[in-house]
Amino acid sequence: MNKNKASNRRPDKIRRTVYFGAGVVALVMGIIGIFVPIWPTTCFLLMAIGCFSKSSQRAHDWMLHNRWFGRHLRDYRESGIVDRRILAGSLLSLWLSMGLSLSLITPPLWVCLIILSVGLAVTMHLVQVGVQSRRAGL
Repeated sequence: MNKNKASNRRPDKIRRTVYFGAGVVALVMGIIGIFVPIWPTTCFLLMAIGCFSKSSQRAHDWMLHNRWFGRHLRDYRESGIVDRRILAGSLLSLWLSMGLSLSLITPPLWVCLIILSVGLAVTMHLVQVGVQSRRAGL
C-alpha cells in the first residue's frame, strides 16, 4: 500500500514541475515582450501566472505583488482592465520602433506591408482592450 501511495504522488509532482517550467518560460517570454514592441507581453505574463497557480504559490504570489507588473496583472486578470498610460505607451513604442526599423533597413514593399499589417493588428487588439475597459466604466 505504501508503494501505491508513492506512485499516486509522482504524477502530481511531475505535473507541478511541468507547470512550473512552462511558467518560467512564459515569464521570460513576457519579459522579452517588455523590450520588443511587437512581441506580446500580457498574454505570456498571464500564462506564467496561470502555470504558477498550479505549481508554486510562492511564484504566483511573487508575480501578483511584483512592483513592475503585479498591479497590471491583477487588474487585467480580475477585470480585463489595461491602464490607459500603458495602452498609450504600448502603441507609441510599437509605431515608433516600426517606423524606425522601416526607415533604417528599407525592406522590400512586401516586407513593409507585412510589418504594417502586424502593427495594425496589434493596434486593433490593444484598442479593443482599451474600449472594453472604458465600457466597464473605468
